[in-house]
Amino acid sequence: QSDPSDLLPASYHFYEQVISGRRRRRVADPSQNVAAFLDTELSLQQLESIDKHLWLAGAKRPPTQLHLQVAIGRNIVLADRIDLHLLWSGDGKLFVKPLSRFLLSPDFWQTHLTCHDYCSCSDRERLRKVARGFLYTYACLISTESDFSIAIEKRLLPRETDDSPIKWAQWQRLVREIIAQHGSSKVHPRFVRAELRLSRINVIHRTKQFLFSEAYFGGWNNYSSFFRDNLAWIAAITAYLVLILTAMQVGLATERLQANTAFQQASYAFTLLAILGPVCMVSLVALRALIELIKDLRVIFRQEKKHVNTSTA
Repeated sequence: QSDPSDLLPASYHFYEQVISGRRRRRVADPSQNVAAFLDTELSLQQLESIDKHLWLAGAKRPPTQLHLQVAIGRNIVLADRIDLHLLWSGDGKLFVKPLSRFLLSPDFWQTHLTCHDYCSCSDRERLRKVARGFLYTYACLISTESDFSIAIEKRLLPRETDDSPIKWAQWQRLVREIIAQHGSSKVHPRFVRAELRLSRINVIHRTKQFLFSEAYFGGWNNYSSFFRDNLAWIAAITAYLVLILTAMQVGLATERLQANTAFQQASYAFTLLAILGPVCMVSLVALRALIELIKDLRVIFRQEKKHVNTSTA
């Protein structure tokens, strides 16, 4: 009989809060604490904080089949985080979390994802809804043999112990069982919606949290990309203001608009906006860069201090 821990990954990464308010990444053995592992593996905490605004990022419908995702030009990218599952970016990436082996084990469900009659906690019910919704997305993504072939090629489905892929007949039976038991009240609200647009998720997350908060996912890896992206939209807005001012200048040259008080006031307002607007926006970008630099330096100095203390101990 196989060891139940064989169904789990070799290790898993999680974050813990530190005194400074930042998060520190840790690595642990999932077999030592399966409950803690499942809390991380099936966590949708970040999306839950903005769940009331998800309608801006995606519609309530089943996910599109894999072969159609490829047909419309999306590049399927493996991302082993359930809060990134079925998020798509403007550059054509569709993030898909591979199907975990343990979610296909009835014994694992019975042991770790089923609430008993005497259980009063809601944790397992929450995790079970996430797991059910996740499985349902796969039932939608892989509905034909073409979808199945793409999933096998992309390593989205778990393999047998001898590294052989599961059979199409096995997948057919599983999908039909998932669909037969599906109900919107049985899955997490996130999985009522299909693919979510990552750029809108980032905007919602920044707006909901704080103007200078980090993006939900992605963001900028260096200061060059940060300034390039932010100065690009400032330049676009400035060019649009210049176009408006040029049109107003032509209007002021006409006799009819020269005597128009309202047009004179509008021209005055747009002139001030064209002068002060770009200055204020560039200042905000510089302030954001300064805040990020201070945060990075704090982390570097803290790690350096910790390293020195460890070396002298």
